[in-house]
Parts: sequence; structure tokens; C-alpha cells
Amino acid sequence: MQNRRVFAAQAALIIAAPTLLAACGFALKGSEQLPFTSLFLEQSASGPTATALRRQLQGVPGLVLLELPAQRAQAQVVLQIDRDEQSKRSIGANAFGLTRELQLSSYFAYHLLAADGRELGQPVELEQRRDINYNEAIVLSKEGEEEMLYRDMAEDLAGQVLRRLAATREGHALFFKESIMQFAFIGGGNMASAIIAGLVKNGLPSNQIQVVEPYAPQREKLAQDFAGIVLHTAPNPALGKADMVVWAVKPQVLKEVAAQSAAFVQQALHLSVAAGITAASLSAWLGSSRIVRAMPNTPALVGQGITGLFALPAVSASDKTQIEQALAATGQTVWVKQEGDLDAVTAVSGSGPAYVFYFMEAMMAAGEKLGLSAAAAKQLTLATFAGATHLAAASPESPATLRERVTSKGGTTYAALSTMQEANLAGIIDAAMHKAAARAAELGQEFGA
Repeated sequence: MQNRRVFAAQAALIIAAPTLLAACGFALKGSEQLPFTSLFLEQSASGPTATALRRQLQGVPGLVLLELPAQRAQAQVVLQIDRDEQSKRSIGANAFGLTRELQLSSYFAYHLLAADGRELGQPVELEQRRDINYNEAIVLSKEGEEEMLYRDMAEDLAGQVLRRLAATREGHALFFKESIMQFAFIGGGNMASAIIAGLVKNGLPSNQIQVVEPYAPQREKLAQDFAGIVLHTAPNPALGKADMVVWAVKPQVLKEVAAQSAAFVQQALHLSVAAGITAASLSAWLGSSRIVRAMPNTPALVGQGITGLFALPAVSASDKTQIEQALAATGQTVWVKQEGDLDAVTAVSGSGPAYVFYFMEAMMAAGEKLGLSAAAAKQLTLATFAGATHLAAASPESPATLRERVTSKGGTTYAALSTMQEANLAGIIDAAMHKAAARAAELGQEFGA
């Protein structure tokens, strides 16, 4: 029994060590550096994580921590706390229904604001959990252990917040420099709208965005969706203010529009989402080598897209960061080393959503023929695709292995897959994707320099 008490005491000290170090003002070597010099945290923010965060912020070199309400307007960044609480629940009981295991939870949610009230990124929600054995016979000891675990979680959450604040340095070029980055979009269709929505959502003022869109109904829609956006019917000298130009027109007209715009935008960083048009062609038309080609896909419209990217050698690491930041709200990005790989990206992900929709369409139609209602067939199909996608993303195993696990020889899945294999569905998909890649290359030759 004595040994157990000693062990418990030692364990408690180990658990409490980070908290004790922080409480006495100890700062870890290599303290986080922040991309701003002043931050407002309300003095009244007295929750457990807020308290730990305040202590950690006070140890950041060069940071002025402002807390009085009258000081809010003086801060570069405002950290607005939305939730700061702790809870516990029973997760295990003995045969008599008495609690034997508890789960402790700490929650912290916040969002960042610029001095002018702009949202800087998305709201953040963080959670920590710890499991603890419980015994009514030693309630006081367990309460002490709970308290130490709660403090440990608060310090951990505060550390996560600090690291996230430090990571905003990647968005420094967009939101924290003295002159906020300006964007120009040549073309204001769906893909341009998706990128613009992401920029605005991440805190960029809409008046820092120009769009050249000759089609009046689309200009009206942009004006409704993004109040304050600057709209043009044709390229003009105002485009010279742009730090980044996004080319979002059809490849058939890109050469003509580039010729009309080149004189105004040669100093900018250029991002082209026009399928097939090579970076070399665009560079020749614009007289610039800061060219990045992008191959997005339509799920970008709901923030679930993926974009393949290729950059000419003149594009710097800082330029690439700005491109990634501009596309962040549309989904994931992946860089390819060779421009020709973008044709493959087009075949896989650019055109890929249409393949999925086609398969969904066929499954829904087959479900109805089997007697399901249209609504039920749609719900089952969509949920099946969503679930299978999440499972494939979460599992370390290959799709082939996952497929084999649900395919019992002689069973229903085996019967269905055998029919697909007999029809050479894999070969059809392969041929279709090669056609898509070839067509992407043809577009570059057809409409390029």
C-alpha cells in the first residue's frame, strides 16, 4: 500500500511538472515567434485554458499583451474566446453500477480578428481528454489527480493555441503586412468565385479584389455575393495594383485576354486555372516568368477540392506560400515537379468528379429499377460514396485490400464485381482517363503559343 502511495505521488509530480514550470514563468528554449507584436486578450477571460494561455503569451519575446477594454483598438490581433470549459463523465462502471472510470474533457474555442474587425482564418475548436480510474474510497486523492489532469490539459491546449498563432506567419503576406495583398481575377465564373469566397472568408477585404468579367449577369452575381468587390468589363490600368492575378477564363480566349492585360500585370504573380495552356505560353503572352499553373476540381466550390500545381523556376518559395494561402479554403493542394504531370492530374482529379457523378447516376437508376424510391436510392448512393471515401482515407490499407475484405466468394458483392470485371470496367476507366489526359495536352497545343 505504501509503495502504491509513493508511486501515485511520483506520477502526480510527473503530470504536474509542465504546469509547475509554466506557473513559475519558465519558458521553453525556442519560444514561439509570432507574426505580430501586439495581441488583445480580454482581462475578464479567466477560464482554465485562458489563464494558461495568458501566462504563456506573457513569455513570448517581443509580444505586447493588451487586456484592458480600452486597449482593444491598439492591438494588431484580437483573440476572441468563444468557449473555455471543463467537464467529466462516467465511461465505466462495475457490476453494481458504481462508476469505476471517468473521462475528463477540456474545451477551448476561439477566433482571431484583425484590428479592423476582419476575421483572420476560421474559428478554431480544440479539445483534450483524459481517462482516470475512480474509487469512492479515496475521493480526495482522486480529486487531486483530476485537478492536476485538468491543469495539464489547459496547459496543453494553451500550447496548441500558441503554435497555431505562430503558424499564422504563413498567412503573413496576405493579412499582416502593412499593405494588404491585392488580387485580380480575369474571369469571374465558378472557380474564380470559389477562390474569392475563400479569400474573403479568411479575412481579405473584398475591396482588395478586382474582377474582369464581361458578362453582365455574372458581374451582378459577384456584386451580390461579395459586397465591395471591384468589377471591370475589360482589362484596364487598375489591374496594375494587383499582387496576384488569377486567370480563370476558358483556354480558347486566354491568349486574347492576356494580350489585352499584359501591359498592366507584368509585375504580378500569376495563377492560371485554364486547362491545357502551358506555363511557357502564358509566360510568352505576359512577359513574366512568375507563372503557376493550377488544375482544380469542382468540389472546390464547397471547400472539398484538390488542386494540382506546377510552378516555373522563377516562382519563389514565398510565391508558392501565397498561392497555397489563396487556395486554402477551396481544399487541398499538391505540387507536381513536371508540367506534363498536370495532364495526369486533369485525368484523375480535374475530370474525376464527373466520373463519380456518372457512377452515382448509374447506381441510383439501378436502385430504382430494383424497387427503391428515387429518394431512397439517392440517399443510399450518396451515403455509400461518402462512407467509402472516409474509410479509404482513414485506413492504412489499400482500396484493393478494403475491397477484398467485403468480397466473399460466392456472395452478393462477388457477383456484382464479377460482372464489372467481365465487362472490363477497369480497362474502360483506364482508357477514359488516358483520353482525358491526351485531350488536356491537345488543348495546350491547340490554344497555346
